[in-house]
Amino acid sequence: MLDIGFTKFITNTWVSIIWVLMIVVHGFVALAALGTAFVQDPMLGMVALIGVPLIACFSLLLCRIWLELVIVIFRIESNTRALKDKNNG
Repeated sequence: MLDIGFTKFITNTWVSIIWVLMIVVHGFVALAALGTAFVQDPMLGMVALIGVPLIACFSLLLCRIWLELVIVIFRIESNTRALKDKNNG
């Protein structure tokens, strides 16, 4: 954390933690949405049984794609650094 030269990135470690947190948060939000829908109107609850899981899965998919893009950017940096070191070596 105190690496002022940014020679080692901590993002790769944190992405895994963020992914697990996103799964947990989406699970709680989906359960809360289902509970709220059933309390307001049983028919709305029946519709929510189909809609909420679909929306939660789509949202998790978007989170996963975003996190993978972050990892790709950092891997591009690592590969570029390796090429630079190889050419300067």
